[in-house]
Amino acid sequence: MHACTGCGGLWRADSGLPLPYRHLPGGPVKAHAWPLSQGSGTWHATVEKNLSSLLDFFRWLSAFVVLLSHSRAIFFVPWGEVEQPGLVPLVLYTVSGWGNYGVLAFFAISGFLIGGGTLEKMRERRFAFSFYFVDRISRIYIVLLPALVFVWALDATGLHWLNGSGIYSRSYPVGALPHRIGDVIGIQPFAANLLMLQNIMTPPFGTAQPLWSLSWEWWSYMVSPFLIGLLLRLGGSAAALVAALVGTAMVAGDLGYILLWHLGILLALLHGRSGLLLAAGIAICVGLPLATRAGTLTVNLSTQVLFLLGFVILLSQLRHLRFPGWWFLLPHKSLASFSYSLYVLHTSILVFLMAMLQTFAGFPRQLQPGWRSYALYAAFCLVTYLVSYVFATLTEYKTQRLRRWMNNRLRALRSQGWA
Repeated sequence: MHACTGCGGLWRADSGLPLPYRHLPGGPVKAHAWPLSQGSGTWHATVEKNLSSLLDFFRWLSAFVVLLSHSRAIFFVPWGEVEQPGLVPLVLYTVSGWGNYGVLAFFAISGFLIGGGTLEKMRERRFAFSFYFVDRISRIYIVLLPALVFVWALDATGLHWLNGSGIYSRSYPVGALPHRIGDVIGIQPFAANLLMLQNIMTPPFGTAQPLWSLSWEWWSYMVSPFLIGLLLRLGGSAAALVAALVGTAMVAGDLGYILLWHLGILLALLHGRSGLLLAAGIAICVGLPLATRAGTLTVNLSTQVLFLLGFVILLSQLRHLRFPGWWFLLPHKSLASFSYSLYVLHTSILVFLMAMLQTFAGFPRQLQPGWRSYALYAAFCLVTYLVSYVFATLTEYKTQRLRRWMNNRLRALRSQGWA
């Protein structure tokens, strides 16, 4: 989300997602009203239009905050070394410290779209794990495989020809790069990351450090159908007890991110409107990042759970508001459409660009904040967006075509009794 990696721009009425959309070349559009399960009525068209726009907005915003976090760490000196602290540097360094909350927002959106869709299909007895798996693998790997190759090419080039300042070998500390790149671009890390075993067998591949969250999202995909199916089968108080026990076991087993992903499903269950809940969601989503950045609170699983629940509550209430017409004219959908590619690639692109500037333009290892460096920094980020967009047009934007082909092959195999 992990730019909400599993859901970008592919919301269809027949994909098991709890939203009334069908994917067309222009993006998701309203297809029909979606009757909610268990007698909860029909979602109002305006509410669904709001929610679609909000999801797009928060997807691109979350990707931007994560990029801001890593790019600031690569481009600018640490806060303790800033020679002229002021309001602008303070705002930049504060907001760029919220990358973790961008990841949590991705998890919540992915949990809602994928987990909530699984819940809806299972309630209607339309769920098939084989098609679910095809949807997930087509969405993830059409970007992941070429991204790993692209990252390897950038890192190998940078390590051998652009490492005069030592950015790839960590000759100076860069918060976005916890490892020496030469140690994590071999065949074993490549294979482990391809199999979603980063964090288990090896670190994330090369400079693509955001891949740490992709494995958590993937294994959440794999766990979700079995957990949701079990809870639906049990029902009532038994389901609530088992959910509590499983959640406790996830925390005890250091699987907190899988728990966080599943909490996003709550958005599929919250339909009421309350001014108090809206205020609570805003207070949590604004106050908690400020408090943790100021050091008043520490970032841990408890504060992450609180933020994610606050974000879910906020979305559940914002969808009921009346949005001005100009809001829907903004390019939320376009910016969100390549958020997965941007999320996976941005650190690798940023490091490569910085290495080129250090090698050919005499850049220092990191810059002091200032208006000239802000202009260069904006161009730095803009090029990263542009490269990610071009990459997405060759990969991420082809997801639907690959998915249709794989689903047709699967149907053919099922008709022959092979699947």
